[in-house]
Amino acid sequence: MTSEIPFTPLPLDPADARYVHGPDSSAQDAVPAGTVTEIEWDESSVYPGTSRTFWVYVPARYDAADPPSLLVLQDGAGFLDPEDDFRGAVVLDNLIHRGDLPATLAVFVDPGVRSGDDVPVGGRNKQRNAEYDAFDDRYVTFLLTEILPEVTRRWAVTDDHDRWVSAGSAAAAAARSRRPGCAPTPSVASSPSCPASRSCPVATRTRTSSPVSRASRCASSSRPPAVTWAGTSRRTTGSRRTCA
Repeated sequence: MTSEIPFTPLPLDPADARYVHGPDSSAQDAVPAGTVTEIEWDESSVYPGTSRTFWVYVPARYDAADPPSLLVLQDGAGFLDPEDDFRGAVVLDNLIHRGDLPATLAVFVDPGVRSGDDVPVGGRNKQRNAEYDAFDDRYVTFLLTEILPEVTRRWAVTDDHDRWVSAGSAAAAAARSRRPGCAPTPSVASSPSCPASRSCPVATRTRTSSPVSRASRCASSSRPPAVTWAGTSRRTTGSRRTCA
Protein backbone atom coordinates (compact mmCIF):
# COMPACT_ATOMS: atom_id res chain seq x y z
CA MET A 1 0.00 0.00 0.00
CA THR A 2 1.29 3.44 -0.95
CA SER A 3 1.46 6.02 1.83
CA GLU A 4 0.91 9.68 1.05
CA ILE A 5 3.27 12.06 2.81
CA PRO A 6 2.30 15.73 2.96
CA PHE A 7 4.58 18.17 1.16
CA THR A 8 6.94 20.04 3.46
CA PRO A 9 9.57 22.45 2.11
CA LEU A 10 13.12 21.62 3.09
CA PRO A 11 14.83 24.03 5.49
CA LEU A 12 17.23 26.50 3.92
CA ASP A 13 19.99 25.26 6.23
CA PRO A 14 19.65 21.47 6.63
CA ALA A 15 22.54 21.49 9.11
CA ASP A 16 20.10 22.83 11.71
CA ALA A 17 17.30 20.40 10.82
CA ARG A 18 16.41 17.53 13.11
CA TYR A 19 13.82 14.82 12.53
CA VAL A 20 11.06 14.54 15.10
CA HIS A 21 11.03 11.20 16.89
CA GLY A 22 8.17 8.85 16.10
CA PRO A 23 6.22 6.90 18.74
CA ASP A 24 8.50 3.87 18.44
CA SER A 25 11.39 5.96 19.76
CA SER A 26 9.69 6.40 23.15
CA ALA A 27 9.20 3.77 25.84
CA GLN A 28 5.60 2.56 26.05
CA ASP A 29 4.01 1.56 29.36
CA ALA A 30 2.44 -1.59 27.92
CA VAL A 31 5.64 -2.77 26.21
CA PRO A 32 7.99 -5.01 28.22
CA ALA A 33 11.57 -3.81 28.06
CA GLY A 34 14.45 -6.09 27.16
CA THR A 35 17.57 -6.24 29.27
CA VAL A 36 20.96 -4.77 28.41
CA THR A 37 24.22 -6.27 29.66
CA GLU A 38 27.41 -4.22 29.55
CA ILE A 39 30.66 -6.07 28.84
CA GLU A 40 34.20 -4.70 29.04
CA TRP A 41 36.64 -6.18 26.51
CA ASP A 42 40.34 -5.49 27.03
CA GLU A 43 42.14 -8.67 25.94
CA SER A 44 41.91 -8.44 22.16
CA SER A 45 44.35 -10.46 20.10
CA VAL A 46 43.32 -8.71 16.88
CA TYR A 47 43.80 -5.23 18.40
CA PRO A 48 46.28 -5.81 21.26
CA GLY A 49 46.56 -2.97 23.76
CA THR A 50 42.98 -1.76 23.22
CA SER A 51 39.97 -1.79 25.50
CA ARG A 52 36.32 -1.20 24.69
CA THR A 53 32.79 -1.67 25.93
CA PHE A 54 29.99 -3.46 24.15
CA TRP A 55 26.38 -3.98 25.18
CA VAL A 56 24.08 -6.89 24.49
CA TYR A 57 20.35 -6.25 24.24
CA VAL A 58 18.21 -9.31 24.95
CA PRO A 59 14.52 -8.94 24.02
CA ALA A 60 11.82 -9.55 26.60
CA ARG A 61 10.53 -12.53 24.62
CA TYR A 62 13.97 -14.17 24.39
CA ASP A 63 13.75 -17.95 24.26
CA ALA A 64 16.95 -19.97 23.99
CA ALA A 65 14.96 -22.83 22.48
CA ASP A 66 13.92 -20.52 19.63
CA PRO A 67 17.09 -18.45 19.04
CA PRO A 68 16.52 -14.82 18.05
CA SER A 69 17.83 -12.95 15.04
CA LEU A 70 21.06 -10.99 15.40
CA LEU A 71 21.70 -7.26 14.95
CA VAL A 72 25.19 -5.79 15.41
CA LEU A 73 25.84 -2.06 15.42
CA GLN A 74 29.11 -0.15 15.34
CA ASP A 75 29.55 3.05 17.43
CA GLY A 76 27.35 1.21 19.90
CA ALA A 77 27.04 3.82 22.63
CA GLY A 78 25.37 6.34 20.37
CA PHE A 79 22.91 3.82 18.96
CA LEU A 80 21.91 2.50 22.39
CA ASP A 81 21.71 5.68 24.49
CA PRO A 82 17.98 6.20 25.31
CA GLU A 83 18.50 9.97 25.44
CA ASP A 84 20.22 10.23 22.06
CA ASP A 85 18.69 10.21 18.58
CA PHE A 86 18.67 6.50 17.74
CA ARG A 87 17.45 4.86 20.99
CA GLY A 88 18.09 1.39 19.66
CA ALA A 89 16.80 -0.67 22.60
CA VAL A 90 13.61 1.38 22.87
CA VAL A 91 12.87 0.94 19.17
CA LEU A 92 13.57 -2.80 19.34
CA ASP A 93 11.26 -3.17 22.36
CA ASN A 94 8.38 -1.55 20.48
CA LEU A 95 8.85 -3.27 17.14
CA ILE A 96 9.34 -6.73 18.63
CA HIS A 97 6.36 -6.36 20.94
CA ARG A 98 4.09 -5.33 18.07
CA GLY A 99 5.32 -8.15 15.85
CA ASP A 100 6.87 -5.88 13.21
CA LEU A 101 10.25 -7.42 13.96
CA PRO A 102 11.05 -10.98 15.09
CA ALA A 103 12.76 -11.47 18.43
CA THR A 104 16.19 -9.95 17.87
CA LEU A 105 19.29 -9.91 20.04
CA ALA A 106 21.37 -6.77 19.42
CA VAL A 107 25.06 -6.18 20.04
CA PHE A 108 26.17 -2.55 20.35
CA VAL A 109 29.96 -2.36 19.91
CA ASP A 110 32.07 0.70 20.64
CA PRO A 111 35.41 1.26 18.90
CA GLY A 112 38.50 0.47 20.95
CA VAL A 113 40.59 2.91 22.92
CA ARG A 114 44.34 2.66 23.47
CA SER A 115 45.81 3.55 26.83
CA GLY A 116 47.18 7.08 26.78
CA ASP A 117 45.17 8.24 23.78
CA ASP A 118 43.54 11.63 24.23
CA VAL A 119 39.85 11.03 23.56
CA PRO A 120 37.68 14.17 23.77
CA VAL A 121 34.22 13.73 25.23
CA GLY A 122 31.91 13.02 22.33
CA GLY A 123 34.84 12.93 19.94
CA ARG A 124 36.27 10.18 17.77
CA ASN A 125 39.52 8.54 18.75
CA LYS A 126 42.39 7.39 16.57
CA GLN A 127 41.62 3.72 17.13
CA ARG A 128 38.16 4.18 15.64
CA ASN A 129 39.71 5.19 12.33
CA ALA A 130 42.17 2.28 12.50
CA GLU A 131 39.29 -0.17 12.89
CA TYR A 132 36.55 1.24 10.67
CA ASP A 133 38.58 2.78 7.85
CA ALA A 134 41.44 0.30 7.38
CA PHE A 135 41.74 -1.55 4.05
CA ASP A 136 41.99 -4.97 5.67
CA ASP A 137 39.73 -7.50 7.34
CA ARG A 138 40.95 -7.16 10.93
CA TYR A 139 37.75 -5.58 12.19
CA VAL A 140 35.43 -8.24 10.81
CA THR A 141 37.86 -10.89 12.11
CA PHE A 142 37.70 -9.21 15.50
CA LEU A 143 33.91 -9.36 15.51
CA LEU A 144 33.75 -13.00 14.39
CA THR A 145 36.52 -14.40 16.54
CA GLU A 146 36.19 -12.28 19.69
CA ILE A 147 32.91 -10.42 20.16
CA LEU A 148 30.44 -12.86 18.65
CA PRO A 149 31.84 -15.94 20.43
CA GLU A 150 31.57 -14.10 23.75
CA VAL A 151 27.95 -13.25 22.95
CA THR A 152 26.99 -16.76 21.89
CA ARG A 153 28.73 -18.20 24.95
CA ARG A 154 26.09 -16.41 27.05
CA TRP A 155 23.04 -16.30 24.80
CA ALA A 156 21.62 -18.30 21.92
CA VAL A 157 21.30 -16.65 18.50
CA THR A 158 20.11 -18.12 15.24
CA ASP A 159 22.67 -19.79 13.00
CA ASP A 160 20.64 -18.71 9.97
CA HIS A 161 22.82 -15.94 8.57
CA ASP A 162 19.91 -14.60 6.54
CA ARG A 163 18.66 -13.35 9.92
CA TRP A 164 21.87 -11.48 10.77
CA VAL A 165 22.01 -7.76 10.05
CA SER A 166 24.63 -5.05 10.59
CA ALA A 167 24.40 -1.30 11.00
CA GLY A 168 26.49 1.69 11.92
CA SER A 169 26.95 4.39 9.29
CA ALA A 170 29.54 3.54 6.65
CA ALA A 171 31.42 1.18 8.98
CA ALA A 172 28.96 -1.66 8.36
CA ALA A 173 29.26 -1.44 4.58
CA ALA A 174 33.03 -1.05 4.75
CA ALA A 175 33.42 -4.11 6.95
CA ARG A 176 31.24 -6.23 4.68
CA SER A 177 33.22 -5.19 1.63
CA ARG A 178 36.42 -6.54 3.22
CA ARG A 179 35.01 -10.08 3.24
CA PRO A 180 31.95 -10.17 0.96
CA GLY A 181 31.68 -13.95 0.90
CA CYS A 182 31.07 -14.36 4.62
CA ALA A 183 29.58 -11.15 5.98
CA PRO A 184 25.94 -10.70 6.99
CA THR A 185 24.06 -9.58 3.94
CA PRO A 186 22.60 -6.16 4.82
CA SER A 187 24.50 -3.05 5.73
CA VAL A 188 22.40 -0.14 6.89
CA ALA A 189 23.63 3.44 6.68
CA SER A 190 22.61 6.10 9.13
CA SER A 191 22.74 9.82 9.74
CA PRO A 192 23.06 11.68 13.06
CA SER A 193 20.00 13.71 12.09
CA CYS A 194 17.89 10.63 11.38
CA PRO A 195 16.44 9.11 14.55
CA ALA A 196 15.38 5.51 15.02
CA SER A 197 11.69 5.80 14.28
CA ARG A 198 9.26 4.10 11.93
CA SER A 199 9.73 6.84 9.35
CA CYS A 200 13.48 6.23 9.29
CA PRO A 201 14.85 2.96 7.89
CA VAL A 202 18.05 3.06 9.95
CA ALA A 203 16.99 0.95 12.90
CA THR A 204 13.44 -0.09 12.21
CA ARG A 205 13.63 -2.20 9.08
CA THR A 206 15.67 -5.36 8.90
CA ARG A 207 16.25 -6.29 5.30
CA THR A 208 18.06 -9.18 3.71
CA SER A 209 19.09 -9.75 0.14
CA SER A 210 21.22 -12.62 -1.16
CA PRO A 211 21.91 -15.66 1.06
CA VAL A 212 25.00 -15.56 3.26
CA SER A 213 27.38 -18.42 3.68
CA ARG A 214 27.45 -20.40 6.91
CA ALA A 215 30.17 -19.93 9.50
CA SER A 216 31.56 -23.38 8.64
CA ARG A 217 32.16 -22.28 5.08
CA CYS A 218 33.88 -19.14 6.33
CA ALA A 219 36.05 -21.14 8.71
CA SER A 220 37.27 -23.37 5.88
CA SER A 221 38.19 -20.38 3.75
CA SER A 222 41.82 -19.32 3.33
CA ARG A 223 40.77 -15.97 4.79
CA PRO A 224 39.26 -15.67 8.27
CA PRO A 225 35.43 -15.38 8.42
CA ALA A 226 33.72 -12.04 8.63
CA VAL A 227 30.70 -10.34 10.08
CA THR A 228 29.64 -6.80 10.65
CA TRP A 229 27.42 -5.67 13.34
CA ALA A 230 25.32 -1.39 16.75
CA GLY A 231 25.51 3.67 25.15
CA THR A 232 24.16 3.62 28.19
CA SER A 233 21.31 1.31 28.94
CA ARG A 234 18.02 1.61 30.69
CA ARG A 235 18.58 -1.75 32.30
CA THR A 236 22.09 -3.11 32.66
CA THR A 237 23.64 -6.02 34.42
CA GLY A 238 27.23 -5.55 35.42
CA SER A 239 28.95 -2.22 35.83
CA ARG A 240 27.24 1.00 34.76
CA ARG A 241 28.92 3.61 32.66
CA THR A 242 27.97 7.00 31.32
CA CYS A 243 28.47 7.44 27.62
CA ALA A 244 28.92 10.83 26.04
